[in-house]
Amino acid sequence: MSKESPWVKKRQSESARAKTQQRNRRQRSLFKKAKEFVLECESDVFLAVRVRKTGQIYIFDSSIKNQWLKDLSNMESCYPRPIQESVEIAPELGEALSKQGDGSAFPKV
Repeated sequence: MSKESPWVKKRQSESARAKTQQRNRRQRSLFKKAKEFVLECESDVFLAVRVRKTGQIYIFDSSIKNQWLKDLSNMESCYPRPIQESVEIAPELGEALSKQGDGSAFPKV
């Protein structure tokens, strides 16, 4: 008996259109949550989403100065050190991704 992850919901249709619609809904939800986090927690948020199939990248950057991209290469010199999360930290999500494809996440900075 396989244990189903509560994070991954099964879509009713497996058509390309249904997958695209679901991906777009989830992306909008992620960006909406990022905006809420910026407003409620007085923080800067940088969020990047890359669609594996097309390579299309969507970026949400809340910083006014747009310096996040320059600073990403210098993350190791930041104090306190950045906390980097990946699929390995969320085993349920990792299992779901490995079923879908290569299971790779964003490259480590």
